Amino acid sequence: MLVGAILVVGTDASTSGRDSGLFDSHENLAGHPLASIEVLGQSLLQRTVSRLHADGFRDIAVISERSLSTLIHSQLPGNTDLILVNRPTDVWSAAQRTFAEFAENGVESVLLIRLGACVEFDLQQLLNFHREQNQPVTPLYDRDGPLDYWILSAFPDPASFETIQAGDAADEAGGTPFQVTGYVNRMVRARDLRRLVVDSFLGRCQIKPSGIHLKPGIWVDEGAQVHRRARIVAPAYIGRNVKVQANALVTRCSNLERGCEVGYGTVVEDASILRDTCLGTGLDVTHAVVWGRNLLNLRHDVALEINDPKLLSGPTIVRPRPLHPIAPTAPAVSDTPAADAPAVEVSEVDLNVNADGLRDVVQDAKPGFVSPRRNAWAG
Repeated sequence: MLVGAILVVGTDASTSGRDSGLFDSHENLAGHPLASIEVLGQSLLQRTVSRLHADGFRDIAVISERSLSTLIHSQLPGNTDLILVNRPTDVWSAAQRTFAEFAENGVESVLLIRLGACVEFDLQQLLNFHREQNQPVTPLYDRDGPLDYWILSAFPDPASFETIQAGDAADEAGGTPFQVTGYVNRMVRARDLRRLVVDSFLGRCQIKPSGIHLKPGIWVDEGAQVHRRARIVAPAYIGRNVKVQANALVTRCSNLERGCEVGYGTVVEDASILRDTCLGTGLDVTHAVVWGRNLLNLRHDVALEINDPKLLSGPTIVRPRPLHPIAPTAPAVSDTPAADAPAVEVSEVDLNVNADGLRDVVQDAKPGFVSPRRNAWAG
């Protein structure tokens, strides 16, 4: 059976316009879809597309608002189509047109996803269920309700796309739902992003960190440099081109994403530090998600913007703009450390830093680290 997939990214019709100004809003973080934010080395979008290709999907198309074009395009392989729309209201009509093209090309069934939730299920079991029910549309549910996943036959009722909206009931979407029994994370808020990291470390889902499994529970990606006096306590992930200075501690399911730096003596505990974020000297960052100057404390549910570059710095994240975007700015790459300093050094520093696709990023000044005689590379 020839199967295709249509992924809609960045649009939730049921919550459009709500909480748009918050650092942590519905399915977004700093205006970027949670599904497009790297955790453990890859975004949920990247992982989903890779899984679909591995499962034998012949045609895969991603539909997104034009304001996210560079961000989304940078995360897709060359054999995946990207379809851009100018307004959120155009998304479903674009999906319907894409579905018709798939049908004309001989695709028999199409998996339609409004990518927000991380959902793990057996594809063959889903296709068998859909065929046995002999219905044009089969929505996916778990015990908490609809998942914004649907499997469609090649020639469904024309009204099907009119009723497929986020939150529609099973009878409105056109058929008996397929009950998902595998892992589900709805990825609604930043704390769900954090939970996805923890669940991966504890083996509760199929997601695995990128990079080398250096020691039990410790993954290190390319270009990472960890000082010999720094401590990494499993489980933990040290992302691509990350630098961890002397006397720093990374522990309790923490992840440092690509391009991060952790200052001298700083503790990262039960926290996710997102790409290109620099933590200053002597900090204690716990139970948090940090991106650039923005810190979200998950224990107290408080979001802060810290404008002191001695404490936090990194990309100034602003909401994507639909017109005339700013070109991406490559993060600065520091000098090569002393030869005896790093305890971990995985290949060379990757200089291809434009792949992140965050075209509206402006790099702040980095924190003022300790003097060269005591810094991460002095030994």
